[in-house]
Amino acid sequence: MKGYFRKRGNKWSFTVDIGRDPSTGKRKQKTVSGFRTKKEAEAACQALLYELNNGIYVDEKDWTVKQLMEHYIDIHVLKLRPRTIDNYTKYIRNYIYPTLGNVKVKKLTPIKVQKWLSELHEKGYSLSTQKTAYLLLKGALKKAVSWEIVKKNCMENIPCPSPKHVERVTWNAEQVRSFLNLSRQRNLNYYMAFLIAFHTGMRKSEILGLQWKDIDFEKRVIHVRRSLLERKGGGYDFDDVKSSSSRRTIAIDDILLMELKKHRIRQHEYRLVHGENYVDMNLVVSTYKGTPINQRTISEEFYIIRDRLGLPRIRFHDIRHTHATLLLQYGENVKVISERLGHSNIGITLDVYSHVVPDMQREAAEKIARILK
Repeated sequence: MKGYFRKRGNKWSFTVDIGRDPSTGKRKQKTVSGFRTKKEAEAACQALLYELNNGIYVDEKDWTVKQLMEHYIDIHVLKLRPRTIDNYTKYIRNYIYPTLGNVKVKKLTPIKVQKWLSELHEKGYSLSTQKTAYLLLKGALKKAVSWEIVKKNCMENIPCPSPKHVERVTWNAEQVRSFLNLSRQRNLNYYMAFLIAFHTGMRKSEILGLQWKDIDFEKRVIHVRRSLLERKGGGYDFDDVKSSSSRRTIAIDDILLMELKKHRIRQHEYRLVHGENYVDMNLVVSTYKGTPINQRTISEEFYIIRDRLGLPRIRFHDIRHTHATLLLQYGENVKVISERLGHSNIGITLDVYSHVVPDMQREAAEKIARILK
């Protein structure tokens, strides 16, 4: 049994035989459309044929939310990173299935969805969790409309849970210096990771995936090209950075440049000490044996130093916010900061760091007064 594929306009569809109508004896066919690429259509077709061949096919008109979400994720596997798929699957299993999993898609109503969102809020789940679950379900229902399972997306007029503005906690320059000084005394490998983070605003996975070939010492730049991902069963994989805007070039300063050169010499010494036991993955930040540093381990080291110094309680990821906030406070152009962080547009940067804007406004007012005086 095979599928017949066809492209109409910008969308792909496929048609397969699903047996015969018991009342008329005529052959029944099923057509599914709305796929952006032929690969997506082929993946959906394979999943359908598997169900038909194994006698587990259920007409999508009778699908439950659980069946819709499973199909939705299957379609997205081709264009999502493994870690993203794992995260989405977790959100669907933990936050959508318990309440809505057994509800028939065609019987899902705005009231039922709103009640589900209220339950998530009442159970104390974070706004980030509520928003992700909301977007996953809404995205699946949007596909359900294009697949002609339902005529209308019942979530179309239900607003996304939006977090109230929370002022981000960041460190000042003196706090950063005290943290880096203690880190240097404790572990030079972790120190390099923290130093790169504070000086560039790079993400943790980007720093741990950084290789020496990504650093141009003559032009004094770092090319952010990949991230390091930890496999579920153990081990590591290199992956492309999360988006095209994340693939970027970051200018580096004299201090970081000098420390990187020192660190490269140290790594040569580690290589000589460990000999054949040294695993050369060309990583800038690694263990003494050259292997990748575990993300959880480096976060634990961050928390130990932070708490020992009594610094404000921020996460490793908040180093990015500290980097951006310090630059904004010292008058750096928002566009430049947006590019360093790898934001897809300047609006994201302005939204995230809106708490710094009032100070910038005051400085602008003082500048124009001095200019026009």
